[in-house]
Amino acid sequence: QIEPAYKITGIDTSEPLLEEAQKRLGKKVDLYSQSVSELDIGKKFDAAYSRGGAWTFLNSESEIMLGSHIFSSEDIQKSFNCVAKHLQPGGLLIISCSNAYGNSLVELDNGIVHKKIATTELIENERYAILNYLFYQNEKLLTQETVKLKLLSYQTCKMMLEKAGFIEKDINQGKYYTYLKTT
Repeated sequence: QIEPAYKITGIDTSEPLLEEAQKRLGKKVDLYSQSVSELDIGKKFDAAYSRGGAWTFLNSESEIMLGSHIFSSEDIQKSFNCVAKHLQPGGLLIISCSNAYGNSLVELDNGIVHKKIATTELIENERYAILNYLFYQNEKLLTQETVKLKLLSYQTCKMMLEKAGFIEKDINQGKYYTYLKTT
């Protein structure tokens, strides 16, 4: 359910995901096919929210890291700058926090087992999370998907956000981080 007073805009680079969203949401939401690191839709917003895709915080056993499908640090900085450009002064940037960084085994219906294997790789002196999602039935592999995320330390991410004009406002450990646009 969408609060009727809210004006919601969705942005993604995946046309099939946007088409599915349009089917589900109809005209309640404006959707754009754009990269967040090149975002330019000529609108200002009170809040922006990222739940995966562009950015999410990942909990490991020893630290909090930013995970991103954007592999260039320069483009991650551009993405923070672009979102800041689209927020009103005092606007909020909310980045979800995921516990997806770890191994898991879940038994689903019909004897299907979902297994996730998380590893970290160092590629050209940069850290990446490699998340392998595997689905088995009766020990036979049905399908699998591998997701690669660039990892940045929380301190590096915080400096990048500050450079874009954000300050840390609120942290709800394990759920979300909120930043305030100051300029």
